Parts: sequence; structure tokens; C-alpha cells
Amino acid sequence: MARRRRFVSDVAVPLLAFSAAVPIAAAAGVAPASGAPARAAAAGPPTVIGVDNAPPAGRNWVYTHYFPETGVSVPQGGLILFKWNTGSTNGLHTVTLVPNGSTEAQVRQGDPTFVRDISNGESDTIIPPPIFNGTSQTCGNNRTAPPCTFDGTAVVSSEVIPTSSGAAYPVQIAPTTAPGTYHYICLIHPGMSGDITVVPAGQPATDPGTLATEAGAEYNQLNSAAFAAEAAADVPVSTANADGSRTWTVRVGLTVGDVDLLEYLPIHVPIRKGDSVTFDGSGTTQEPHTVTSFAGFGAGYGFFGAAQCEVNGGADTPAAQVQGPPATGCKDPSTYEQVVNLTNQGEQNTITSGATATSDFVSGRADTQALGGSTSHTYKFPNNGRYVLVCSIHGGMFGVVDTPGYRVATSTGGVSSFGASAALGAKTTGLTSPVVASPSTLDDQGYWQVTADGHTYNFGSAPNVGNIGRHNGSPIVGAVSTIDGGGLWLAAKDGRVYALGDATFMGDSAGAKLGGPIVGIDSDGSNGYDLVGADGGVLTFGASGNGSGSSRFFGSLGGKHLNAPIVGIADTVSGNGYYLVAADGGVFTFGDAAYEGSLGATKLNAPIVGIGVGLDPLHPGYTMVAADGGVFTFGSSPFLGSAAPASPRNSVVAIN
Repeated sequence: MARRRRFVSDVAVPLLAFSAAVPIAAAAGVAPASGAPARAAAAGPPTVIGVDNAPPAGRNWVYTHYFPETGVSVPQGGLILFKWNTGSTNGLHTVTLVPNGSTEAQVRQGDPTFVRDISNGESDTIIPPPIFNGTSQTCGNNRTAPPCTFDGTAVVSSEVIPTSSGAAYPVQIAPTTAPGTYHYICLIHPGMSGDITVVPAGQPATDPGTLATEAGAEYNQLNSAAFAAEAAADVPVSTANADGSRTWTVRVGLTVGDVDLLEYLPIHVPIRKGDSVTFDGSGTTQEPHTVTSFAGFGAGYGFFGAAQCEVNGGADTPAAQVQGPPATGCKDPSTYEQVVNLTNQGEQNTITSGATATSDFVSGRADTQALGGSTSHTYKFPNNGRYVLVCSIHGGMFGVVDTPGYRVATSTGGVSSFGASAALGAKTTGLTSPVVASPSTLDDQGYWQVTADGHTYNFGSAPNVGNIGRHNGSPIVGAVSTIDGGGLWLAAKDGRVYALGDATFMGDSAGAKLGGPIVGIDSDGSNGYDLVGADGGVLTFGASGNGSGSSRFFGSLGGKHLNAPIVGIADTVSGNGYYLVAADGGVFTFGDAAYEGSLGATKLNAPIVGIGVGLDPLHPGYTMVAADGGVFTFGSSPFLGSAAPASPRNSVVAIN
């Protein structure tokens, strides 16, 4: 069995709905729409400049950088193609060309990212309409529209575009544009800019190979500095308090040159009950962030407020959700604005459990500070538990604060606790069949015991989710909880899945021919779940953890020779990979699961029966438990004790 359901990487973050510019697939030839204004033919193939970039594997970074940002020559009449890089899943940028006679500061002052909306007695902080619309809705914003023309006398700007769209924004340099160097910027990020040099018609544009070489050199240089800064910040730091507790510091985002690390650093902070944590966003000067609990999401908290349409002389009206482009929901798209929250919402001082609803804005951006946004916020954690805080703006950005511990469960209902994970109760009498699984809530303040006949028994904060009732008799072999702790998925030996509480049924293998009996189930919490058979075959249901809707399947051992049968599966923190563990302690990794060692060559006193993985992707680790209660840890997972020898003998079935 898996130790427990881990964590979904992509919370349902309400990214703004923007219309995409020219898709990359269509960018090579941008044909004018019927009736489009005439323009001069481009002088040769387009000059391509990258917008943002794909981060290294396992890193959640955004590049506030154009590739390359200097050394780009374009002749009069030439075409520039700005390409948003789909490898950056959290990027959000504009391309805004600054004309002669204007400065970057003047353009930014004219089109600020955040402003106070005080019209008609309102007092909201908003992202104003000009940011969303660009300078024209008739050029550069779809595959049939003509390029936007820059003649050096007026601002030309794209709308704000998410990099995940894979869009491209074409800009024609007018034949009349005066030769010289021109600056362009991103209106979202105050430090993101680049330069192009317009040369007389007939002179060549910078060679594509030269551009690629320079872009690669810039990318490598940025990464080198970012890795060094990440390593320096990824160290737990604390100070002692007068009452004996400690206050820890976690960086919420970090700006390193033109790279923004969308990471809590360190991601995992092991504390003691009663400690406090200061979430410090002062080190990020380009991005806004929040510290938001899952219960805060449920309460509607977070950075993004209402989308609305500006009304002159009256109250703003809600922007309806419609299909696009444009997807603004305003009759006049130029009136669309987005309300944002720069203050604390919900509980302000103390986080006691996964039910604590809170969200706080933190950032070192000068503009948000001027509007009342904080650079840091401190919470106290008076109870043992596991607390996951996320950024409501950036998918995959989270931190974990916990009092480390784990529990070992037996088939007779016994529970042994280690570290700070308390034994909250057990069902040791009146069982109608053996306990086969013991999943815990995300905050580790509750757990269930699940029996082979589908009964569930709840303890601590875990709610009563009911039983599966009548079924075909195939025994339950595993269970995993939903991310909010309000439901369970139970897996049967024949591949059937039963959804209890608020768990959503997403399919199963009922009636399918299996290579081996199902022995385990795990999930990233909400996007889907995965079944594993004793033969190593993996069956996946739902979407992957990256929120793209892509498959959860990352490979299996089905059809391959195994020295021992598979006994469990554990999803990675991102939901984009999983571990399989065999009875002999062999560990097999798929997707983004990191191998940290195994027991495959070790003589064991009893077979392995379960595995659990840690929550820190920068420092992977996992814990195995054997039937006799022996506990084995790898990577960053701490050893906190063993239940061996278990009583009755070899009765252990799970670790949570």
C-alpha cells in the first residue's frame, strides 16, 4: 500500500483567460486577413526572439528575459516574431516596443501593472484594461491577422499572453522606421526588457545561428546563477524565541537576475509544535505571490478577485465567463479589468490544521508595496501536523511545514506511532475482516482504517466517509484519500474502484483482463488515481498532475520479469510520476520519480508491504515498511523508529 495520498502539484489556480496571439505552428507565414491593411513585404524570413524559456527538469522557474535580449539587427521592412516558450508553464508576458522620444519609465507609468480603482466610489486594486488588450485588436492576435507595424513613433504592444499558449507575436518594422536601437519591455515584469537595432533596408538581419548561440549562452548564464542562489536559499534557518519555540524563515519566490524561482525555499521545513514560520517574499522583485492554505482556496481566498468590466459613471459589472478569444466577458473588451487581493484573508496569525482558511500576499515588488501589499507574513503552528501552503498565482509553487512522523498499521487494527504523528485511535475489536490500508489526511491529524470487506473507521480529524456496502466480493486491497480529506478511493483486487465521501469516481478496471491482481492505489489528490498490479502493470485514471489534461501513465513493469511481486505504488508530489515497490524491497521509478536506493539486494526478515514518499521534490525521499514492522528510509526521509517485531507476527499492512 502507499503510505498516503501525497499532494497535487496544480491546485485549481484561476489563471486569467487571455486570447492568444499567433500560434507557433502558424508563425512561419502570417497571412493578412481579408481586407487587412496593406503592408510592405518582409525582407527575408522573420527574426525570431524567444519570450521566456523552459526551466531545467524539476525546477519551477520563470525567465523574465527575451532570448536573446541584445545583439539583434532587423532591416527596415523586416519581420520580428516574438515566440512564447511553451516549456514555461507559469509565464505571463507582453512585448511592448518603446518609440523614439519615450523612455521605458514613461511607458510603464502610462500602463502600470497594478492600480487602485477609485472611480465611482470603488476602492479595488486591479490589473487595468490596457494590460489585457495591447495596442490593437486587429493585428498580431490570431493566425489570419496581419503583423502589427512598428514605425518608431508610437508604442506597439501585445496583449498579455501566457507562455503555455505557445503563441507568437509578429511585428513588422515599417520601411520608414528610422535606423537605430529600440527598446522593448514586458509590462508585467518591471525588469524584463530587450533591444533591437533597426538597420537600413538591404542590410542583413542577424543570422539565426548567431541568435541561437547568443540565446543559449544567456540561458546557461542565467541558470548557473539561479542554481547557486537556489542552493544558498534552500537551507532551513531559524531563530530562538523567549518561550523556547523557534521562528523559521521560508523564502516565497526569489528573483535571481532574470530568473524568478517560483519556489518556497526551503520547500520543506520540519518544525516542532509551537514554532512559527515567517514567509518572506521580499526577495522577489518581479512576481507577486501568496501563502494560501487549501481551506483558503475553498473559502474563495487568493490573489485573484472578481473579473469585471469598467463602467464610466456607474458601478463596474461582473465579467461573464465566455469562450474566446477574446475571453474577457465584456461587451467592450477594452473595459476588462481584474481585481486582485494584496491583503491577508481569513486567519491572520495561527494555522492549527488543514481546516484553517487563510491567504496572505507577499512580494518584494515596489508597485505592490506602494499599494499596501506586504513583503512577508508570519504564522504560528501550535499543533502537530502537516501543513501545505501554496501560491494561488503560480501552479506547482508550494511549501510544506510539518512536525515529522509516521504511523504503522496492522491487519488486526493496531497502530504504532513515531515522531510527532500521534496514535489517534484504533479499531482492534469487532472487525469483520482484516485491515488492509490506513490512509491519512493531508494535515496528518486524522486517518482511516480500511478493511478488506470495504468498511472504513475514522480517527482524529478524518471524517466518516461511509462503507462501500454490497459489492461483488473481491476484497479491498488499498485506499487513498482526496486532497481535502473528505473522501476515499478504495481499490479492489479485481480492479474495481469505489469512491466514498467527496471522492470522484474516474473509472476503474472492472471486467478487464489483468496481468496480475491489483495490489495498490495512489493519487495526487484530485486529478486522478493509479492502480498497480502484482505483475507491475499500472492502470491510470484521470489527468496528470501538471493540469494539462495529459495522461497520468508514465510506464509500467507489466510483461517484465520480476524477482518479487509488486506490493505498492506511491505517486510523486507533482502527480507526474510514481514509485513501484516490490516485496523484496526493489524500487522502480517512472516519470519524475527520483531513485534514492532500494533493498533489492538485502536479505529481509519479512517482505515489504508498503511505501510512502516525501513532499520535497528538491530533496526526494521515501520510506518502506515490512510486514514485521521494520522501517527503511531513503533519501531525505527521516528514520523515526521501527515497529519490529510486530504483533501478531508479520501483521503490518501499511505506513502513513
